[in-house]
Amino acid sequence: MQELEKILEEIGVKIAGSMGKKREGLLEAEEIIRKHLSRENKSETSRSSQDTDTLIANEVLDKLQFFGGQRAGRELRNDTPRVVQDEVIVNFNLDIDYLKDIIRKHMKNEEDILKFYYCESEDDYYIGQRVQNMYYARYADGVFTWFMSRHLPWGKRVTAPEMAWKEYTYPTEPKEIPFMEWLKGFVRKHMNDDWISVDDRLPEVGEYVLGTTKLGEVLIFRYGWNNPRTRKMFFHLCGSAADIIAWCPLPDPYRPERSKT
Repeated sequence: MQELEKILEEIGVKIAGSMGKKREGLLEAEEIIRKHLSRENKSETSRSSQDTDTLIANEVLDKLQFFGGQRAGRELRNDTPRVVQDEVIVNFNLDIDYLKDIIRKHMKNEEDILKFYYCESEDDYYIGQRVQNMYYARYADGVFTWFMSRHLPWGKRVTAPEMAWKEYTYPTEPKEIPFMEWLKGFVRKHMNDDWISVDDRLPEVGEYVLGTTKLGEVLIFRYGWNNPRTRKMFFHLCGSAADIIAWCPLPDPYRPERSKT
């Protein structure tokens, strides 16, 4: 609300200084700004609704600028010299342009908002936000790199014999997903070091590995079966079966010479 009060105070001073009072149309546009600023921290705000209100606010101002400016300058001041009427119209248009700048400044463009995406063909998790001519960024070597526009022939194979690459298949269009879904997938793909999900790959039969259980415990397991007629599973060293979510190869044995500095 502090930001709201600052904006409305700024508008009020500007309008009052040049026209002496706020008009109904300006108040209507201010109300649209007020509505959005009062809910700016609510995650459920509909972007389509906000875009519609932004459009309406600008239409209100366009009408005011077209009709109100002429009426305020000509009809209501037809007993004043034309130079005075012209000055009133100029001041009125300055007020309208000022209010439009307020709307543009505080109603964010859709592409300026950070969003989260999954690209199925690349099996990767991107972030999306307009950065110069790029929109999508992927993670590699510890950093996000902006590398792809929003406007591509998604999923299509193109040929260009004159180019070095000759032919190329574009990835499928990244799909926006909820942040928590993106975070889980991103961590699983990029932040697990040498851990391998059991959904992606399993060890060789008889191999001893480190395993992470659903409770977060890290223990040594053997992968295989106790009875060939049963399905392959992970077994504790004591022989009981375990339900694990990820595994990784055992580290190399300790070598004393490596500990010397």
